[in-house]
Amino acid sequence: MDVSVRSGDSLTYYSQLFSLPFQTLIDANRSVTPNQLLVGMKVSIPGYRLVPYKIQEGDSLWRISERLEMPLDRLILINQTMNPATMEVDQFIQVPKRITERVNE
Repeated sequence: MDVSVRSGDSLTYYSQLFSLPFQTLIDANRSVTPNQLLVGMKVSIPGYRLVPYKIQEGDSLWRISERLEMPLDRLILINQTMNPATMEVDQFIQVPKRITERVNE
């Protein structure tokens, strides 16, 4: 799974956000200089894949993150182009899942 770097992001932050060893991120991103991430650059997050999530009545990114037991910023990072204020029922967002997790689609 790839993510787009935002202002202030770092491999250390991604390591914490996705509960991955820092060295795992270094190994998966050999062409990236850890201290020189640029906004918009793609960084590989190993061990995760994206799955669609259908917005339900009453959902917000915060409620979805609580329901799926993941940090809110994970959802925000993955869905950077989506405006949370315009989320609609039956719209789909992307949710990062560990590859080892069973996914209920």
